[in-house]
Amino acid sequence: MNEPLLIGNLARNPAENAMATFPNSEERQPTSAEGRDATPAAVHRAVAFIESNAETDISLADIANAARVAPRALRLAFARHHRTRAFGFLRSVRLDRAHFELLAAAGSGSTGPGAGAGTGRGTGDTTVASVAAHWGFATPAVFAASYHHTYGVSPDETLAA
Repeated sequence: MNEPLLIGNLARNPAENAMATFPNSEERQPTSAEGRDATPAAVHRAVAFIESNAETDISLADIANAARVAPRALRLAFARHHRTRAFGFLRSVRLDRAHFELLAAAGSGSTGPGAGAGTGRGTGDTTVASVAAHWGFATPAVFAASYHHTYGVSPDETLAA
C-alpha cells in the first residue's frame, strides 16, 4: 500500500466519482474561452505529458497545466477530439506499462517458489498484484479484468509465459 500511484488514485477517485454522479456546478455550459481552448493541439500536449509522466501521481490540473488550458477545457477537448477522457487515456497508458513490466518479468523467469512474496520491482519475484499496485490499480481483480479485456489473456498468463 506504499505505491504512490495507488495512494493518489485512492485519494482522488471518490471525489471524481462524486463529481460524475451528483449534480454540481461543473454541469454548466462551457464558456467561449473554454470552447476555443478545447483544440486538438491541447489534447496532443496532454497526451504527450501523460505518456511522459505515467509513472507519477498526476492530477487533472497537472495535465491541463501541461496542455496550457483550464481543466474544464481539457475535458471538453478530450470529449471533442479523443476516443476517451484524459484519465481514461492515463489508465490505458498505465495498463500498457504494466503489460510490458509483466512481459519483462516473464522473460526474466520471475515466477517460481517465492513469486507470491515480492514487491515486483526488479527482485525476480514479480507478482500480478505488485505490478497492478505499482501502476495505480487498487484492486487486482479490476486490473485483471481490464488487462484481459485489452490483451485477451490474463495477467497471470502473461507472467507465466
